[in-house]
Amino acid sequence: MAPIPVGRRRFFPPSAPILLLFVFLLHTSQTRGDASSSFPDLDHRVWAGDAGSSFLPSGQNILAAASAFQSSSVPQVPYMTARIFNSGFTHSFPISPDRKFIRLHFYPSDYGNHAAGDARFATARARNINYLFFEYSVNALTSRLDLTFSPSPDVPNSYAFINGIEIIPMNDIFWPEFLIVVGTPATFSVDHQTPAFQTMYRLNVGGNHISPAQDGQLYMSWSDDSDYIFGAASGVSYSKDGNVSITYTRIPSCFAPKEVYETARSMGGNARVNLNYNLTWALAVDPGFLYLVRLHFSEIQYPITKVNQRVFSIYLDNQTAVGDFDVITRSGGIGSTVYQDFIDLWLELHPSTASKPEFYDAILNGLEIFKVSSFYGNLAGPKPNPPPRPSRGPGQLSPAGENRSGGEVPVVAVAVPGGVVTVVLIFALALAVRRSGRKLRRCTPQSFQKFADAAEMKVPGDGVDSPVMNDARWRHDAGCAGDNEELPLVSASRASLA
Repeated sequence: MAPIPVGRRRFFPPSAPILLLFVFLLHTSQTRGDASSSFPDLDHRVWAGDAGSSFLPSGQNILAAASAFQSSSVPQVPYMTARIFNSGFTHSFPISPDRKFIRLHFYPSDYGNHAAGDARFATARARNINYLFFEYSVNALTSRLDLTFSPSPDVPNSYAFINGIEIIPMNDIFWPEFLIVVGTPATFSVDHQTPAFQTMYRLNVGGNHISPAQDGQLYMSWSDDSDYIFGAASGVSYSKDGNVSITYTRIPSCFAPKEVYETARSMGGNARVNLNYNLTWALAVDPGFLYLVRLHFSEIQYPITKVNQRVFSIYLDNQTAVGDFDVITRSGGIGSTVYQDFIDLWLELHPSTASKPEFYDAILNGLEIFKVSSFYGNLAGPKPNPPPRPSRGPGQLSPAGENRSGGEVPVVAVAVPGGVVTVVLIFALALAVRRSGRKLRRCTPQSFQKFADAAEMKVPGDGVDSPVMNDARWRHDAGCAGDNEELPLVSASRASLA
């Protein structure tokens, strides 16, 4: 279905086709499901088996296996069967040249002679996670998408596997084109050449978990934000007034479902208390990368209906991102939605007194954090560090411009020309960090080289305790434009629930 033009952007209608692919093995007869077979999941979405499909090259004996553990807490589709790879293997998909949303599903289990213990999903087991998935957004410039799964050549008896693949036509939600990099005079360009994002967090602030079935466009999952509040001062959460309707007046509805805007977290009703603390979220991420932070706002309770009633400051990484943010001014009225993007993280909100607003308070409805692929097209990172601990006490006010030690985030730009979009997943299946001998030519623009070098220096070297089922490298086969000098590509592995 053709996209709908909106200004300079194109937005797909909710009925745009979605590819849901999972590896099916009939448990009772050990017969593989074929491409004509269809299987509904718990959200009533229909998945297709990959056996006999055009996505699997003919003549290759690729093992399909059923999970040895049939847990009642794990959905049958797509997690109870997997495709096993003892060597590098590529799934190829014909696509249209647009931004695509990719979700990869994994269920760490025994599959035939392949033991779950070899997979080393330490993060998943430590958090009591039975299954997990990773989400990416790739801007496809050509008509073919390759997903390559490859065991690590450095680890004996390593293997790769995949339980389910989703490829969804995605609205171009990463705009405006130029974003402010907090704490610097630089801007970051999100355009058609930006190759990839990885979803790190998607939080329904002040509300409950939102299941994929409640997001009718991309089937995204939104988590409760309470686990990420830093310090004892967590503010108050509330829902919209019954006579307030959520309206998308300045942003498309594909940015977030209405459920995100129907709840919020604010600092509370005590102005004296609010002026003496910051409402803070701390989220662990991989070092050495640039992150796009998206904040969702909507005023949803009376009496806040006018300009200069609630105005607050937004701090990112202990630096002022916006000094005076007024949701009513930005959105156009009560119930209207708006978002604000930044390139940074470590989020704090605090009342602004400059305009003498009626209420000294702050509000937030939703929070998303996307990892931006590096200068070399890399998204792989080490195991995330614990949330940073500032020198001040929890909830204590941070002055604008104060720098957290070690918290400077380098600016990294990506400029990769056309070619076949390739997603490479390296499964090391051991506690290791690997340096790759693969090389890429330096990409343009040259002016961002110093930032790329700074980012690479932040990637830890060998020996990091790093669970490994997400060593993902994104590249275009045509390579990077630029001079002929070759630069080493440093890759590290990580595993976490996206």
